Amino acid sequence: MHFETCLTEMTVDTSPRASYVPAHSNKRHHCCDVRKARGMSTEWPKRIRSRAAKLKNGNALLALAEESPILPEMRRRIMNGEKPVAALSGEMVERFGQEHAEHHGLRQLAGEATAFMVESMLGAIRSSGSRKILDDQVFTSGTPFRIPGQTGETVLAEPLATELLVRHLTDAALAELAAILAAEQERRLTT
Repeated sequence: MHFETCLTEMTVDTSPRASYVPAHSNKRHHCCDVRKARGMSTEWPKRIRSRAAKLKNGNALLALAEESPILPEMRRRIMNGEKPVAALSGEMVERFGQEHAEHHGLRQLAGEATAFMVESMLGAIRSSGSRKILDDQVFTSGTPFRIPGQTGETVLAEPLATELLVRHLTDAALAELAAILAAEQERRLTT
């Protein structure tokens, strides 16, 4: 339960040395420090971390999912109507070998990790149940997602960025932002 609190109660620090800190504390919590010690930058839910720890290549898969080209590739696939989990296929085969990449547990973990990433980082929404994936090295099915504000193959970047920012603000920071926005609206009306 404590780890989930660390995930949901965050403050935004805009200083050059900014980092996310749980809002209920002035210091990072032990669970956050353990995550950093493992070399992970994503705050994975406990169920995903537990599953990864039990699987051969599980933690390596989470590390792969965190690499910089993966999330943009997942986003591109969502925008093109493809399943985002397929963004992991090629790298899984390259790093773990075909046999290990096709392991049922590892594929399930990849699906859970993908869902967590695209929902929490891109604001994507599951569109429906699992669908078939054709011509993929590892996955035969995957969950389709959509990004709110997505029109055809374009996403309105400004509303998406605003939505992601607001989602991570504390109540106090959100109230402060509301006051700043009201002042800006008033200034624009009088100009």
